[in-house]
Amino acid sequence: MLLNEFLKEHQKLEEQRQYFESRLALQQKQIEALTSAVHKLSADNVY
Repeated sequence: MLLNEFLKEHQKLEEQRQYFESRLALQQKQIEALTSAVHKLSADNVY
């Protein structure tokens, strides 16, 4: 019984970890895209 409960909780945590890792990867891509856009705007506005 105790092992079964542990395995269930472990599975939940593994699913959460995978979700957070995917969200983190998505946010990293968004940050890179925004950074690139800012650099381009900055370069376009150089006098």
